[in-house]
Amino acid sequence: MPLLSLPSLPTVEQQIRTIEAPMQAQYADEITIPAEVVDEILRTGSNRSKSQLRLIYNFMTEQTPEEYTAFVKKEYGEGGKGFEIGGTKYAVWFDELGMQIAVGDTVRNDPKNKAFLSWRDVSGRIHQLLQQGEYAPKSVLDAARGNALHEHAEALSYMERDMAEGVAEMVFADTSIFSGGYPELAERLAKLIDQPEFLADLNERLLGLAEAYAEDKSVMRMPFYRPDKVSEQFQKFALPFQPYRAREGFQWNEQEVFITEDEINAFLAGGGPYSDGRLATYSFFLTHTEKAERAAFLKDRYGVGGSSHALSRADNSHASYDGRGLELARGIYGKPDALVKLNWNQAAERVAKLIDQSLYLKPADYSRMPSYEREQMANRVIGFYHRLPDEVERPFKRELLNDDARKKLPTMLADPEQAVELLEKMDAALLSVPLDSRNMRKNQRRLLNCTSMLRERTRSSRKRKRLLRFLFLRQDKYRFSIFGRRNRNRKSIQPPQWLKNPRSRRQSTAEMSGIISIWKMTAFIKSNVLRIL
Repeated sequence: MPLLSLPSLPTVEQQIRTIEAPMQAQYADEITIPAEVVDEILRTGSNRSKSQLRLIYNFMTEQTPEEYTAFVKKEYGEGGKGFEIGGTKYAVWFDELGMQIAVGDTVRNDPKNKAFLSWRDVSGRIHQLLQQGEYAPKSVLDAARGNALHEHAEALSYMERDMAEGVAEMVFADTSIFSGGYPELAERLAKLIDQPEFLADLNERLLGLAEAYAEDKSVMRMPFYRPDKVSEQFQKFALPFQPYRAREGFQWNEQEVFITEDEINAFLAGGGPYSDGRLATYSFFLTHTEKAERAAFLKDRYGVGGSSHALSRADNSHASYDGRGLELARGIYGKPDALVKLNWNQAAERVAKLIDQSLYLKPADYSRMPSYEREQMANRVIGFYHRLPDEVERPFKRELLNDDARKKLPTMLADPEQAVELLEKMDAALLSVPLDSRNMRKNQRRLLNCTSMLRERTRSSRKRKRLLRFLFLRQDKYRFSIFGRRNRNRKSIQPPQWLKNPRSRRQSTAEMSGIISIWKMTAFIKSNVLRIL
């Protein structure tokens, strides 16, 4: 059962569309997006390679309007584009709700300067352009069938490679058709699939495999090419098709492209190259308001590297980042059609703005957040005990990879009483470390961090434990503790008398400076926590 169950509420994007829809209807005659511009953008297809070829072939077979629309929506997915047409910049964004086209470098502007097309609108207009011979030139229309054959051949060969041992021999009459490597294998299969008799027999076999897969998933070693989906794809491919013709002399117009603000923001909202990066960034930005700290965090988080499909998984896009900042590019490596450079200060400002506008986190992040916080706290606890002597008792088994700790600690931290008990054990363990130990301060900070993160949970616990306090033991070996009871009669926290006059104790300057610094930090935190509690 999920830790946090959220109601099925509209997303921020859905709410924005709901607000904009009446405004767009009111100013329908004033919207400045010409129909010719919309057509030019639709002719470019989605952000996937060979998108136009797949869209063309989809409309070459007889289907219902709903089926056409479902395919177009899936083909486009989510992403954006930017075009300069007739000297004017147009930003494009498409998602599950449809397609937006706006004047400028973002679709988040005045509704009067943008058009919204539902997927039914997009599908219907592409179909109309094909029928008019004004969607693609003849050379592209003629290549649609060959591309479909090649893609189906690849899907079939990949699925065969993913089958469990011995399954392929039971499904296919002759497995030798899958021998050899690429591209010869794909070309051979494409020629076979183009034969109606072979295709009919293949569809019967794939249908049987899909039924077997529904009963027993072990027939496949990998789940990437599911037999039921591949069978459905081939059944559709077997439908009769009708090629389209281009209007005489029709050609595509080459348009200059640019990277939109929406694409940049979508990349940054990905959170970086590591898992849970969005939650880590969100958490850091909430607790650190300095621009320099935020920029340094992003710089460290991204590191040095890069990625392909950087702009909402667009096939012809990539990103690279290093100590100076990040680059986003669309086009081939080394010679991109569009390029954007951001230093880490600029990137941090954008992330902060997205967070402020509630556009950074995804709906799934909110249900993931509680477990993520406990995992981060568990890592701090593991790091705390890692620096303690071996003889100190630990609340988990000592292992090289700390598997037992990563399993037990989140469960303990989910319960307020167990969490407080864990912190008390950590507090007691800290007493075994001499104050002048190099690991002392690191463990103090880790314990304070864990305490701070658990503050809200502990406030509501039955025992109302006081989370922070300090204790200096007498004699020459001083210890530091953050647990215990508060003296309710004391209104303020004062340092011990000997701390006010360090010369009364025979301590070195460095040691006394460290003790005073620790006391100030602890007193400040304790004062604030006690005030809240």
